[in-house]
Amino acid sequence: MSWAIVDIENFYCSAERVFDPSLRNVPLIILSNGDGCAIARSSEAKALPISMGAPMFKIRDIVKRHGVQYRSSSYELYSDMNRRFNQVLADFSDTVEIYSIDESFFRLPVLPSGLGDVEQAQRIRATIKQHVGLPTRIGLGPTRTLSKVANALAKASEKVWNGIIDLHDEGLRRRMFAKWPIEEVWASALPWLGVCARSASARRLILPRCIPMLPATSGRSCSSAWCSS
Repeated sequence: MSWAIVDIENFYCSAERVFDPSLRNVPLIILSNGDGCAIARSSEAKALPISMGAPMFKIRDIVKRHGVQYRSSSYELYSDMNRRFNQVLADFSDTVEIYSIDESFFRLPVLPSGLGDVEQAQRIRATIKQHVGLPTRIGLGPTRTLSKVANALAKASEKVWNGIIDLHDEGLRRRMFAKWPIEEVWASALPWLGVCARSASARRLILPRCIPMLPATSGRSCSSAWCSS
């Protein structure tokens, strides 16, 4: 079995657009409790000079000038949409692990070729879009960590890979990582790259939540379940 992770694109904004089609294809930001600052941005809003966490009073002129739409955060809605897309995953996989409000790991069979089932992943994307209305990206890999890395790469090159990257292929892994800054590779993925854990770069790695740090001074491979399962 392989690991996969689905990530909802701009989740809060996408959830709002499901129930208000007028928000599609226009700049959209979601505001924090009390409408104080921007806590989520659509792709169109990200293209404007609106930074994450920007106070509303500082961006009001930009909002008016560019016709940016904004909505108060609705966590009950986001929780319900999380439940809906995870139910779709449960229809395709016996193992679903919720990672965050907009991401979940799940398991898929490995093909006889040793690669991940990209066609099944495409069906999952299409089903979530059809039945829930949310756009997604999916990363596949032999471990949770590599599936998470694949998802990040799919996000960075969605037009090239159509929202899905499978890192079961070692040659593809090496080609993709050769183009990716080492600072953006999670430490527990380093053994796959043949990078020494004692290197100066390893100490500067940015880690996602829940993924343990590979000891920077031990030179040992990580034995965590996140690396080996």
